[in-house]
Amino acid sequence: MTSDRPRWYEEWFNEAYLRVYSHRDAKLAETEVDFLIATLSPARTDRILDLCCGAGRHLSRLHNLGFTNSVGIDLSPHLL
Repeated sequence: MTSDRPRWYEEWFNEAYLRVYSHRDAKLAETEVDFLIATLSPARTDRILDLCCGAGRHLSRLHNLGFTNSVGIDLSPHLL
């Protein structure tokens, strides 16, 4: 059975999401990305996909660290 109603994830990730999760800021993303880089040791030339990237906090950190082959995609135009 299909519905014309949007799925929950099509409605939830909007401007309100950014307000509710405002504590998930650039500083937190920096800590998370630094942990992943230290753990996984990718080369700066590796391709990295940030699936469900939201506003791009992690991508920003990756680019600042020289991971220029990193890209993100997200369903929500509000977050992009």
